[in-house]
Amino acid sequence: MAKQKAKLFLDSTAWEQFRKEYESSDDRSCALLCAAYLDNCLEILVLEALAHREEAYKGLFLDMRPLGTFSAKIKIAFCLNIIPKSFYDDLNIVRNIRNAFAHQLHGLKFSAAPICSWCDNLMLPIDYSESSGYMIDDTCGRDPRQKFIFTTAILSSLFEDYYLERARNINSTLMAVEPKFE
Repeated sequence: MAKQKAKLFLDSTAWEQFRKEYESSDDRSCALLCAAYLDNCLEILVLEALAHREEAYKGLFLDMRPLGTFSAKIKIAFCLNIIPKSFYDDLNIVRNIRNAFAHQLHGLKFSAAPICSWCDNLMLPIDYSESSGYMIDDTCGRDPRQKFIFTTAILSSLFEDYYLERARNINSTLMAVEPKFE
């Protein structure tokens, strides 16, 4: 089996290309691309938090392993206290949206039920606008696709900065605790 390459966050040039791709794509591709990037980000965060990363990666993250799914990564990131409950909830909404697009063969749009109502339940845009004084309606209006894109972009940005540092602090704490056998 070939050795898997470590996953990385996108640099600014790659991010700009990725943004153009998902913004110009159809609704299904947009949902799948944005969710896939958050899945990648969560894997990076969880790996950063865990001791013995190489062993964790081989034993936990590959296909058909305990942390091989988006759902499992969301749960472990929350249980390790890497992400707050509001992110956990929004990530599960993103996962539900991704799953709906992935499993319905045709005709699904962000404006369709239940996708539209799930997008209305995303809390990060509301929390972000309240804390920054920025009005979410200025960017997204009532457009569920734009609210989804805004949420996934803010989540990934926070993951690459504050929450990456948080994961590394968890790792430092884990590494400082040496098991003692008597």
